[in-house]
Amino acid sequence: MAEDALYRNLDKLHPRREAIEAALANPKARRGYSRDHRGDCKQVLVGLAVNRDGFPLAHEVMAGNRHHSTTLEEMLAALDQRVGLREGQTVVAAPYSERQDWVEEFQDAAEFEEVRREPSPRNPFQKKPTIQVKLRQAGGETHVLCVSSERKEKDRLGDGA
Repeated sequence: MAEDALYRNLDKLHPRREAIEAALANPKARRGYSRDHRGDCKQVLVGLAVNRDGFPLAHEVMAGNRHHSTTLEEMLAALDQRVGLREGQTVVAAPYSERQDWVEEFQDAAEFEEVRREPSPRNPFQKKPTIQVKLRQAGGETHVLCVSSERKEKDRLGDGA
């Protein structure tokens, strides 16, 4: 977002700052499932719906003791209520544990196709990870199997989150 546009939007938010600040002191904060293993901290779960370009369309703040795998239906309903959903596809990240179901599919690197990702024009020195994908059909769903250089490094270091 251009700097001037950002300031114009902040000017629109300023009169609503008290309501925004009150919402940020969120009563939904709860101790629960923590991806970074911080059971000692209260947290909230933020569900985010984005378009194919990664632009946010809607978000929901949910109780922090809720697992993210239980939020898809609620997010789709919220998005439909706000902007009206057209019939189409929904992309959802599978749980880490489900990767074991696809181990054999990851063995043949030749079947993967590289996705070229350009750095941001505002940050031409930005390094984008290498991502390779292949599509597989199963149970009426299309699964996009992805291999990324960053994920490989994270798995190599032993952090499966």
